[in-house]
Amino acid sequence: MKHLKSYFLLNGFGSLWIKLFSGLRVLRYATVKKVVNFCRATLEMYLKREVVGSFPFRCYIEPTNLCNLRCPFCANITRPQRESKGCMSFSLFKKIIDEISLYTFIVHLYNQGESLLHQELAKLIRYAHSKKIATHLSTNLSIKLTEQTATDILSSGLDFLIVCLEALDQETYEKYRKGGKIDVVKANIRLLNQVRRKIKSKTFLSLRVFVTRKNENKLSEIRAFGKENGFDNVIFVPMIIDFSDSTAVNEWLPLNKNFWIVSEDELNSDIENKVFCKELWNYPVFNFDGKVLPCCLVYSDKSPYGDLARQPLKEVWNNTYYRMSRRVFGGKSISKTSDVYCVQCKGALKLFKKAKAEVSDNRMQTHDKTLVSP
Repeated sequence: MKHLKSYFLLNGFGSLWIKLFSGLRVLRYATVKKVVNFCRATLEMYLKREVVGSFPFRCYIEPTNLCNLRCPFCANITRPQRESKGCMSFSLFKKIIDEISLYTFIVHLYNQGESLLHQELAKLIRYAHSKKIATHLSTNLSIKLTEQTATDILSSGLDFLIVCLEALDQETYEKYRKGGKIDVVKANIRLLNQVRRKIKSKTFLSLRVFVTRKNENKLSEIRAFGKENGFDNVIFVPMIIDFSDSTAVNEWLPLNKNFWIVSEDELNSDIENKVFCKELWNYPVFNFDGKVLPCCLVYSDKSPYGDLARQPLKEVWNNTYYRMSRRVFGGKSISKTSDVYCVQCKGALKLFKKAKAEVSDNRMQTHDKTLVSP
């Protein structure tokens, strides 16, 4: 797949060692029951079972869908379809964690908002950690942190912390991270490293960079910044761009085709996920209010697959919505008029839309060879 090729061109095959290390770190939370569930879930996924006996071994839990920034490609801006805004209560979070703790290895504590806006975030992390679940947090870090907040987060048992940043100067930074201040981000990075050393925190710190036309020639500079400022690794990720939007393509699509999320051949074909969307078997999304969605690229909560504030996960995981969604990839006939998300998507819109915009052929080859690890 093109996005995997782009990932390795940007990060080098040395990134495989980081993935292996991360996997081994998560395995610290393994139990016999979790391992058996993982094997069963993986088998059921490859067999495309419509009704499953396993439970998700990885979940997204959204602490909040509130955000301090207005990033142009964020669903909060491009598809503002969420009817409610707010933060997950601790009681609901506890209920979810208690239900999944016997089967789940890791929870990703983010979705469509900035998780640091949740006033009890450290408490959420501590509880998940106490139930032997690894925790993964992603943040724009453009909210001024106090030393106490940094200490609370880094002493909570948090396993992985990702800071998202696309530029080192304010002019370029705010073109995507609208409303953000790069000086605040840099000050917070220094504070996190100071606290991490002071309390000897074992949180793995990563810098994630979305590659766009505005920063593709500055990736070496950003990588050096990451190494100089205490990050354990720097991850470059191809930007997900709606190729049917000519304005977005012309402003944001990298000139270097190696940095595209898809190839030109894929752009000119009938894109379809011919295998499966593993999220339907492995890792669901739980919104702040308990609404269940099949993956993080479903933005509307008007027709959720379930509601964990009112029902247990075991009632949701094999309900009509999930069975019909899994049936999409099982080769069985299904009504095309169904309002189930996956019936309409079929994996084709998972990362991008079929291209309708003309993409100029006079692309400059600006691939920075220094990005590839030896």
